[in-house]
Amino acid sequence: RRHQILVIGTDSPHLRRAPSHRARQRHDDESSDSSARHVERPGRRARPIPGSQTHDRYATGHQARISRARRCARSLGLSLPSPVPHGIGHVPGSAGRRMIRTGVLLLLIVCSARATVAQTTQPDPHAGHVMPPAKPAQNASGESTTPIPPVTAEDRAAAFPKDLHGHAVHDRAINHYVLFDQLEWQFSGVTKGGIWDIKSWVGGDLNRIWIHSEGASEGSSLEEAEAHVTYGRSFSRWWDVVAGVGRDFRPGPGQTWATVGIQGLAPQWFELQATLYVGESATTMARFEAEYELLITNRLVLQPLVELNLYGKAIPERGIGAGLSAAETGLRLRYEVRREFAPYVGVVWHREFGGTADFSRAAGHDIGGWRLAAGLRTWF
Repeated sequence: RRHQILVIGTDSPHLRRAPSHRARQRHDDESSDSSARHVERPGRRARPIPGSQTHDRYATGHQARISRARRCARSLGLSLPSPVPHGIGHVPGSAGRRMIRTGVLLLLIVCSARATVAQTTQPDPHAGHVMPPAKPAQNASGESTTPIPPVTAEDRAAAFPKDLHGHAVHDRAINHYVLFDQLEWQFSGVTKGGIWDIKSWVGGDLNRIWIHSEGASEGSSLEEAEAHVTYGRSFSRWWDVVAGVGRDFRPGPGQTWATVGIQGLAPQWFELQATLYVGESATTMARFEAEYELLITNRLVLQPLVELNLYGKAIPERGIGAGLSAAETGLRLRYEVRREFAPYVGVVWHREFGGTADFSRAAGHDIGGWRLAAGLRTWF
């Protein structure tokens, strides 16, 4: 009898589908759980199971077995999750959540717009109010202090006591400066000699005394020498006007000059100086100087220089002709070991013109040419 029951139970095996268990799940959708698996009885050859019903270790072609203790002549419905849930893209409940989020967002936008409109249309509570005029300030005695009374000597004495030495202003201090701009040796194929150019001043920010000396020697003889003492007054941030006296010691007999001029720093950092000299017997002289300092590095400086001398009339006893008397241009390259100590090398071109050149030729002197220079620039 047992054998007949088993034969009858296995002749017509059928599959049972798990019912839907979620709301709004359509019958044509794939279920969240896979269909029930067909279970074969031992002793019969297992039929292949479709790949869509496989999950994890239940691979295609695997023989399903059931223990002897649980034999029964019916199909078993085993609800297993699908290997690819929601394969057709339907997610239960997602549409409702999207509608809720959209509604909340629209509600926030409407509330914000209403608050903005209410703020802009709210009337100003201070509109139409007029500020009352300010009352004049009064001191303890009831006297008005508006406008402020003028500063008296007692106020200044209280603000700047005499024993306030540590905080005194130093705008009236006396300072000094000495510059040996050129201390050099010049030589060419024909001549050689020394050159000096010294400038100094002593004074304050506005008023200074300027002392200037320059000259040249050729061999062992002194060819040129002059000195000037002038008073300088600053009339702008970068410019001074100077006036004083000057004395030429060489060449020829000495001559004294009254001098007036202007000196300062032009735009683009050009140092300029123009001086007019008036001497004995209505002799006049004008001198123009220009120089520039080009910083190649923080210590290497290239300094070009141009100087022109002109005379209103000839001075034969000194070997000077009228007009353009002499011109000089130079290019010096210095290295500042320290700011106040800088050796340099350079090249200088000097030339005499007009009547001055004629006097030099008659005396057998060279009228000019190129020279090499080496020297020292220092200041303190």
